[in-house]
Amino acid sequence: SGERLTHPTLLDTMPDAITIAGWVKPDATGMSSTQCWLSKINDTTYPFEMLWLRFNMSGSTPNVIGSSGFSAGTYFNCNSDVTWVDDTWYHVAFTWDADGCAIYIDGDLRGSDDAGIMSDVIVGRNPVDLSIGTAANASKLFKGIIDDVKLYDSVLSASDLQIFYHSAPGITTYD
Repeated sequence: SGERLTHPTLLDTMPDAITIAGWVKPDATGMSSTQCWLSKINDTTYPFEMLWLRFNMSGSTPNVIGSSGFSAGTYFNCNSDVTWVDDTWYHVAFTWDADGCAIYIDGDLRGSDDAGIMSDVIVGRNPVDLSIGTAANASKLFKGIIDDVKLYDSVLSASDLQIFYHSAPGITTYD
């Protein structure tokens, strides 16, 4: 509906390890390039810091589910190999620590990068809200539904993320 949820100080200081997870159901209607389902960006003071959890399009075709970051003058991307399908629920989990970042889609590792933990995102700068449903500056509106977003101050294991995915109502698993 174009709504967004914000928190003024969450992730102002980054923990040494983090997992951000949630259920997302994108709708590409009218989407041009990128839509964020969670972000924390300081784009008012260089060198800015940012974290975007996003869905991308390539032209008018769904492309990747991924993340982008910029910290201490370095960009990093952690993209999945998933070409997303419109109007489909995905459990997306993003983890990172000193060893790098990883993205899990529906409980499976689908992308990683060796970029270590971001520096403290906003400390000493012009803080902006953590946003769910848009980029922090209210651009890149997420078109779809977001549910059950959780932030952890540790990197959850692949088996933990599998359990979260497979324990959701309506998910059928096959051995």
